[in-house]
Amino acid sequence: TITCPKTTLNPSESMTCTKTGVAKAGQYANEATATGKDSTGKTVSDKDPSHYYGKELSCLGDFVWLDKNSNGIQDSGESGISGAKVELLYSNGNPAKDFYGNTVSPQTTGTDGKYKFCKLADGKYIVKVTPPSGYVISPKDQGGDDNKDSDVSPTTGKTTTITLPEGVNDMKWDAGLFKPEACLGNFVWEDKNANGIQDSGENGVSGAKVELLDANDNPAKDGYGDPIAPQITTGSGEYKFCKLDAGKYIVKVTPPSGYRVSPKDQGGDNSKDSDIDPTTGKTSLITLPTSGSDMTWDAGLYKPACIGNYVWLDYDGNGIQDNNSNEVGIGGVVVTLMDSNGNSVTDVNGNTVAAQTTAADGKYQFCNLKPGSYKVKMLKDDPLYYVTYKDKGNDEAKDSDIKESDYTTDPVTISSGEDYKDLDGGYFKCGSLIGVYSIIPMDGMGAYSVESDALEGLDVKIYDASGALIQSLKTDRKGQFKADNLLPGKYKIVFEKPRGLKFTSSKTVNVTVRAGDADVRVENKLAPTL
Repeated sequence: TITCPKTTLNPSESMTCTKTGVAKAGQYANEATATGKDSTGKTVSDKDPSHYYGKELSCLGDFVWLDKNSNGIQDSGESGISGAKVELLYSNGNPAKDFYGNTVSPQTTGTDGKYKFCKLADGKYIVKVTPPSGYVISPKDQGGDDNKDSDVSPTTGKTTTITLPEGVNDMKWDAGLFKPEACLGNFVWEDKNANGIQDSGENGVSGAKVELLDANDNPAKDGYGDPIAPQITTGSGEYKFCKLDAGKYIVKVTPPSGYRVSPKDQGGDNSKDSDIDPTTGKTSLITLPTSGSDMTWDAGLYKPACIGNYVWLDYDGNGIQDNNSNEVGIGGVVVTLMDSNGNSVTDVNGNTVAAQTTAADGKYQFCNLKPGSYKVKMLKDDPLYYVTYKDKGNDEAKDSDIKESDYTTDPVTISSGEDYKDLDGGYFKCGSLIGVYSIIPMDGMGAYSVESDALEGLDVKIYDASGALIQSLKTDRKGQFKADNLLPGKYKIVFEKPRGLKFTSSKTVNVTVRAGDADVRVENKLAPTL
């Protein structure tokens, strides 16, 4: 309805007419048309735009995205996420209404992650985001670009109060969502003693390939559907697969070249044992809980070890490998590897370790052994050979390590990858000597006749270097004697003086017997007693 105060206007006179009604929202062209008759009765009209413009409305948005690295910043390749509920509230927390008084309905994002609330009057608002199941909100206000950060609180899901001016599209209110860190790991280590337990001083192994598989033995995917790449351990030996959904997984470890897998599930501490099967390299089926991490899946690896080394002829019988041409290797020695209790052993492939027989160089070596405690038996089955002294000198690499009682060494412990070359066995052959009384004539006397039994039955005593009496012998009718089974070493021979004769020098003679020396001649000269 239009109301005018007059029906007739005089020349140059004006009036204001009023139309009542509801103005439309927004900016528009508002025109007024006036029609009348002049003094001659002719119809006249006029049309002019109004000076009133309706209130301009606003919009507010914009983007809910999958923040895969949970850094709160929209990085390249990170796309929108569907299923997020977005609500528009007034600053007091009540549901907002549009310019026309209608309650603004919540929106659910599609795959593009976009949302947009329009037909809004200027005012103060809050955006609230409720993530889809399994997602949480990224940290807010990260980085320096407000168009690329996340603007909702990880705790409340709400933005700060937004002041929306009239006629503005404010499209910078974003929310980053990610799946909580569910991780699985942990450690590949060198098991020095191959006992399947992480002992003090055992460090990580680099170069091990670690794969995460699903329950069907296929390569696993993370919580975002992306394939999980295998990891190669560094010197720390650690591995860690994250961004995982709850579910069932298998860890597979491929050792670096030269390594074997330790026994699994040893000891009583699951955080310190080895969990992969030595045959398959795989763990049992792992159940990972929602939003949980399981860092107890470890793998112990070791390198096969070796033991040697040498059986030699100890020419001087001192128990030490002397650097001379007389001390050489002994062939034909049967060398047997045993555990510390004297039982047969198996190698890393489960095969019984067979005895070896030394060649002429006296060398032996057992390889492909598991780390552990072993002893070696070195048997020269020959009555002419005897075991030399054990543990003589200060050099473990040069002494003899076998016991005379059973031809075995003491147990030694070898560790991962070790090549132990200090288990040696010294043997010697006993020597013998022949002694004789020799009578020389006096000057100018020619041959000298003695009683026929003067040289028979005389006592001859043999002492070793320590002064211990070794043998006590009697001479035959010719004044001769023989001593057998003499250990290599230095000896003192003490002769009894016969009747009617005297020693030309001394009643004792010193002699050295070497290993295997046969019938070393010892002579003590006599002269007649005038």
